[in-house]
Amino acid sequence: MQLKPVFAMKQNDFFVTALAIVSNALILAMALINNQSITDILWVYWMQGIIVALFSYRRIKRIPSVDTEGIKTNLAKNPTPNELQHQMATILLIVVLFFHFVYAIFLLSFRTFVPELQAPSMLSLLCGAAMFAAYHFVQNKKAEDNDKTRVVKLAEIPVSIIVRLLPIHITIIFTGFLVIVFGGLFTIAIVFFVVLKTLLETRPAFLMKKIKALQEKAQQAAAK
Repeated sequence: MQLKPVFAMKQNDFFVTALAIVSNALILAMALINNQSITDILWVYWMQGIIVALFSYRRIKRIPSVDTEGIKTNLAKNPTPNELQHQMATILLIVVLFFHFVYAIFLLSFRTFVPELQAPSMLSLLCGAAMFAAYHFVQNKKAEDNDKTRVVKLAEIPVSIIVRLLPIHITIIFTGFLVIVFGGLFTIAIVFFVVLKTLLETRPAFLMKKIKALQEKAQQAAAK
């Protein structure tokens, strides 16, 4: 009987990973088959970032038990753990939405540099957003179920959000600059960045480990 929860979690992990692969593969396939503009893919990924931000906000607000160790504030009044939890949810949402506002301006500027680029298809945007909403709904539900069984360290929440957003940001920034510099994008480059994004999304533990290692090095350097 004790093996059942472990087996269920492994099934859930496999399903989330499979959903990430299928979502990215379908986005790429639709773009290549329908000869869509690269901006269609990048706007879908932009919308995915918004979806991540909203689900992350929801998750943080719903955490039943939090540990505030490692959280520093400059507030005159020491907030309670619950207050810190809600403040973090709001601040992270605002920060992520601000970055996506900047990304939106970046994406909108493409047609200034490359006038022949087509405007993104609304149908592809909605279909892509629906696929990623389903993917992140399942991923977020798994995280929320796990939160109910433990005390969550608030200091680790920003890192977990960075891990989910990093593949999206890398794809938008590097692919976007290729569009601007070369006036378009080779198919092989599109495939490369989508595959890279998918690999990063399916290996969150690897990204988490690398980011924590960088944090520890920064803390050691600051202490010297």
